[in-house]
Amino acid sequence: MNADNGDASNPTPVVNTTMRSNVDLMNILQVRIPGEIVELNGLLASPVYAVSLAQPRRAAVDGRLQNVVAANLLRLGVDPNGSSGSSSAAAELGVRVPANEAVVRLLDELEEKFVRIRRHACDLEHWLTMSMPMIETGCDLRMEAKRLASAMVRRIQNENSGRHLAIADYHITRAGLLQRFLDEPGFYDALLAVEKFDTGHLEIFKMHAVQMKNSYEELLHFFHINMDYII
Repeated sequence: MNADNGDASNPTPVVNTTMRSNVDLMNILQVRIPGEIVELNGLLASPVYAVSLAQPRRAAVDGRLQNVVAANLLRLGVDPNGSSGSSSAAAELGVRVPANEAVVRLLDELEEKFVRIRRHACDLEHWLTMSMPMIETGCDLRMEAKRLASAMVRRIQNENSGRHLAIADYHITRAGLLQRFLDEPGFYDALLAVEKFDTGHLEIFKMHAVQMKNSYEELLHFFHINMDYII
């Protein structure tokens, strides 16, 4: 038996890695990223995240919370209308200031999108790296287009990291704001301050969603007009 022909009946399949890689790229650009843009448009249009709808819920929660605080202070023999001791007593009672439902729901959705955009950006950067020629040939428009695309992808990754850290900063700052006022007189003022803090950050995080959508659209536009040079 000829050893050279021993596996002739079961030849090893040859995988065209370039074609497979281009298919993956098209999936990112034509399916995954456009899908993210549609979801972001839906998120921004949702009335759930409207400040005008979130405020009445906050006001109702604040009212119930104030009743609980007043009842507990009276039980401790402290005048709830007094200017001293009320907030410290409230802190000792372990009074819980509820989270803003609209902000928390928005942050939950954005965190999922931050994870997905990181995956898209990593996949794009990997494709661009693998498709770079090993040797430059002078003024190569393909090389320049891929370099610009790589720079755009890295910018999106950096912006995404900053937005993700902003979520943690929001919770840390909010907790510090509450602690500061719980340790001092003026507990109701603390609730008003937190409400303004929450509604302001609701708009900030909605703007983050707008910026994410814009970054996606800019990236798709760049690939669309330069596709002949990139692939």
